[in-house]
Amino acid sequence: MNSRQEYVYCIFCDTQRTEAVADLINRVLQVHCISPKIVQRYWKKGVCEERIHKYLPGYLFLYAENPVESFRDVLQFPGVLRVLGVRENGYELGGTDLAFARVLRDMDGQLGIMKAVKEGDSVRLAGELYHGFTGEIIRIDRRKGRAQIRFDFDGSVQNVWVGYDLIQEKKAEDPHQSE
Repeated sequence: MNSRQEYVYCIFCDTQRTEAVADLINRVLQVHCISPKIVQRYWKKGVCEERIHKYLPGYLFLYAENPVESFRDVLQFPGVLRVLGVRENGYELGGTDLAFARVLRDMDGQLGIMKAVKEGDSVRLAGELYHGFTGEIIRIDRRKGRAQIRFDFDGSVQNVWVGYDLIQEKKAEDPHQSE
């Protein structure tokens, strides 16, 4: 885990201009900027393929070593629509939005195949790997190795299909088993 202070922000822009806005932000603010991607599993003639797609088109996550003093100039960039967060907090992300942004950073901007744990008849995300990211598995397609995850971001509920791999299976304890 990184011990130095990090300031995390998110900007929403016109999806057609996302890459141009990211380039401008990198040059003007000199911060690390991520346009999220996602790896999804597809099956073609019985063979599993992993494909990378844009995820949350239009959202750019900014990671800075120093606080951004003002977003006034950024809001003037062609295609920038708004900065997430509140002005009184300097537009820094917090709560579940911050947890999600950290997951993206730790995965180099690309949500990959999620790790999951089977407990009895249920499967859950291996939460200790995701820094407070509390996505919930709501549906599973075991045959295709995919799970639909629900989580909160930018004040709304997001549902996304991701690939998952079981990393361990926790056995349900038998109350009738003697020690």
